[in-house]
Amino acid sequence: EIKQLDDLSSAFSFFVTSDWSKLSNYCQGKTDGQLYNDKLVPYAYLSKKLSSVASFRNDRLGATASLKRAIQIMIDSDKIREVSKQEMAQKYNSTQRAFALTDVSIIGVKN
Repeated sequence: EIKQLDDLSSAFSFFVTSDWSKLSNYCQGKTDGQLYNDKLVPYAYLSKKLSSVASFRNDRLGATASLKRAIQIMIDSDKIREVSKQEMAQKYNSTQRAFALTDVSIIGVKN
């Protein structure tokens, strides 16, 4: 789980510090550019970026379940927060899940 949390932190760091051109392969939803501008990380990006990473792919629960577990651990430890469905619907006209960093210290994590 520790390696998964490191990989997840790296994905968040990569998203908030990279140019849009480096992220556009992972983010193809109609609102992803707006989420990027607001530094909100879409779940679809995390799933695409991390599903092939060994720490998630080789987990006994599978990549999707282990990603959900790692996200929940980060929410519970107040490193990230999930943007409410209401806010996503009102501001972004989207029902997808997205996350905001609450602990900016993870930005320095290497990818």
